[in-house]
Amino acid sequence: MAPPASYLEIETTRTAAMVDGRLEIAEEDEAEQGIAQPTDEDSAGVYTVEDAIEASGFGPFHTMLLLYTGTAWLADACEMILLSYVGPAARCEWHLSPAQEGAISSAVFLGVFLGSNCWGIVSDEWGRRVGFFATAVFTLVFGLLSAVSPAYWFLLVSRALVGFGLGGGSVIFSLFMEFIPSSRRGFWLVCVEFFWTIGSVAQALLAWIVMPTLQWRWLVAFSATPFLLLLIFYPVLPESPRYLMVKGREKSSLAVLQRMAVRNRKSLPPGRLVHSHPKDRPSPEHPTEVPGTVPQSVFERNLSPQKRRVSGYQKIPAPGGHEDEKRTTQKRPLADAAALLRDLLSPSLWRSTVILWLVFFACAFTYYGLVLLTTQIGSKRPGLSGTTGEDCGQDSKQVQCSAEGLPIMDNSAYRDVLITSCAEFPGTLIAALMIDVVGRKRSLFGMLLFSSACLLPLLHTLSESLTTLLLFGARAAIQGSFSVIWAYGPELYPTAVRSTGLGVGNGFARLGGFVCPFVAVDLIASCQRGLAVGLFCAVPLIAAIATLCFPKETKASRFEEKDLDELEAPQQ
Repeated sequence: MAPPASYLEIETTRTAAMVDGRLEIAEEDEAEQGIAQPTDEDSAGVYTVEDAIEASGFGPFHTMLLLYTGTAWLADACEMILLSYVGPAARCEWHLSPAQEGAISSAVFLGVFLGSNCWGIVSDEWGRRVGFFATAVFTLVFGLLSAVSPAYWFLLVSRALVGFGLGGGSVIFSLFMEFIPSSRRGFWLVCVEFFWTIGSVAQALLAWIVMPTLQWRWLVAFSATPFLLLLIFYPVLPESPRYLMVKGREKSSLAVLQRMAVRNRKSLPPGRLVHSHPKDRPSPEHPTEVPGTVPQSVFERNLSPQKRRVSGYQKIPAPGGHEDEKRTTQKRPLADAAALLRDLLSPSLWRSTVILWLVFFACAFTYYGLVLLTTQIGSKRPGLSGTTGEDCGQDSKQVQCSAEGLPIMDNSAYRDVLITSCAEFPGTLIAALMIDVVGRKRSLFGMLLFSSACLLPLLHTLSESLTTLLLFGARAAIQGSFSVIWAYGPELYPTAVRSTGLGVGNGFARLGGFVCPFVAVDLIASCQRGLAVGLFCAVPLIAAIATLCFPKETKASRFEEKDLDELEAPQQ
C-alpha cells in the first residue's frame, strides 16, 4: 500500500470551480486515495521562525546586530544634524539668500521622502541586506561628493541624493526587529533610538572641533565616514529569516537561525522548519496560499496574477514534494512595487497605515520644529520673545560671515545645539521603560499629549529659563514618541510588506520635516508667534487622539505571517 500523502501534496489534488461568482473547492475522494489530513501530532515535529527566535532568546548574536543597527542610526543622525551647519556655511561662501539657504535642508528632506518609499520596496523584493547595502553606498558616495561641491547647485543636488540614501534607514530597522523575541521587542527597538541621540551629540561636538579650524567641507566628509564603517563590516550582517521564508528559501532561513542559536549558545526547537504550524494553516473550505510553503495549485491558477503574487516569486514543486530553493525568477519590478503599495491600503491594513502616516508626520513636524524653535523663541530680545516688536523679523542668532566668506559662530551656538540634543536621552529612556509595560498605544498617547502640553504656555512670553525648560520637556517627549512609533509601526505589518510600510511611513515623517521650517521660521519672523506655537501644539494633540484608533496593541505579541491574499480581509 502506498504511504499516505503529505499535507503539501494535498493541495495538488484540489480543483477549483466558479459557481455563482464564488470560488468553491471541489475535493477528490481523499479517503480512497489514502491522503492523510494534518493532525495535532504533525505540529509536534515542526517549528516556525517565530519559535526559533523565541527559543534563541536575546544573546551575543543580537548584541552584534544591535550595535550594527545602532551605528546605522548614528550615521543617519550625523547627516541630519549636519544641516544646522552646512546651510550657514554655504550662505557665507556663495552669498546665498535665506531662501537658498533653506532650500539645502528642504532638498535633503525631499530626498528622504522619495528614498524611503523606494528603498522599502527594494528590501521587500530583493532582501533587507541588498536594500541596506545600496542605501549605505548611495549615502557615502554622495556625502563625500557634497564635501567637494564646486558650486551651490552641485551641493543642492548632492545633498538631495544624500537624503535619498538616508531614506533607507527603515530597511536596517526592519531587519533588526525581525530577529527580536516578542517579549522584549519594544524595549530593544527603542534602545536603537539611543544611538540617534548619541549621533546628535557626537555631531555637535565634532562641529565644535572642526568648524573653527577646518571649516564645513571637512565636517561634511567626516560625517559620511560612519557609512564606510558599516560597509566594512557588512559581511557579518545576516539576512532576515522571516524574509527568506516568505521568499520560499527555507534552507537559507534555517542556516541563519542555526547561526543565531550557536552564537547565543541555545538550541533550535526539535523537528523541521516550516512556514506555519499545520493547525494554523487554512482549512480546506478556505484555502489560502502560504508563501514559501504551499506550491501553486489549481485553486491558485484560477486567481488573478495579483492574487497569486508572492513578492515576485512562485514556488515550483520538485519531485518528492521538496520544493526548497526551487523557484521561478519571473519578476515584475514595477508591477510588484505598485502591488506592494496597494497592499498597504488593503482592507486589513488601511486604517493602521493611514494613522501611522499621521503619527509619523506629527512626530517629525514637531521634532524638527522644536529644533528650530529653540533658536527662535529662546531669545531675550522682546521682538523674538513676544508676538510684537519692530525687530521681530530679525534673527538674533543669525550666523555672521567674515570677509573671507566663512561663518563666524561663537561657542554659544555650538553649546545650544549640544544642550537641546541631550534632551533626547530622558525621552528615549522613558519610552524604553514604558513601551513593554503600558503598551505602544498608551505610550504614544501620553508622550504626544505631554509634548503638546509643554508647548501650550509658550503662546505667551515667558522667562528664558522657563522657556528653555518647557522646550526641553517637549523635545524629550517628542523624541520618546518617535522612538515608540518606530517600534510600533513595523509590528503592524506582515513580513511581505513590512519594510515597504515602514519606509512609506518614514517618508511622511520627512514630509513633516520639510513643512516645519515654514512654520517655525517664517511665521516667527513675520511676527506670528501665536499661530506658529499653536500649530506645534495642535499637530501632536491630533496625533495623540488618532493613536487611540489603532486597530490593535502589539505589546508582547508574536508576528502574524499573513499571506498577501489574506490582506483582503477587512480589519475588525
